[in-house]
Amino acid sequence: MKRMSAIILLAALVVFNNVQAMAESPPVVPAMPPDFQSIKIRKPDPAVPAGLNLLLGEWEGVWTARPRPGAMPIQVRRAKLIVYEVTPTKVKYLLGVGFNPETKAEAKWTKYESEFKERGGKKRFFHEGPYGYTMETKTTEFFLEDGVLMGSFGWASIEMKRLK
Repeated sequence: MKRMSAIILLAALVVFNNVQAMAESPPVVPAMPPDFQSIKIRKPDPAVPAGLNLLLGEWEGVWTARPRPGAMPIQVRRAKLIVYEVTPTKVKYLLGVGFNPETKAEAKWTKYESEFKERGGKKRFFHEGPYGYTMETKTTEFFLEDGVLMGSFGWASIEMKRLK
């Protein structure tokens, strides 16, 4: 009987944590600043490998973090990424993120340019930026997998779906 009560209590805690996490949706990504609105998605050069031109477009998702080992993952920050130029060797993109209630990091848009690097059989692109409570500089990495733009840095990860 004690074992059954413990299992029921544990199941209730898991359900409560999941319901609480779903109820607390992270803030939205702010409107794009006017100086970025004139940037248009460009057709790729014919020399761009077929897989890389699939990056072009608008992507959206929510960063999920696991602040400590064994902790439940929490949604911390909405993001929108617009890949507007791809060449055989590099990518140019805009990244917008919403306010992060966990770390108090501001909502903003940033323009990036990155060379592709091969790792794990995938072409990846990167940028450096502040992360976590201490806002130390970390590398954010993105790559395309089965039509989903995957990203990671520190203890956070994101799966971005194509909008356009």
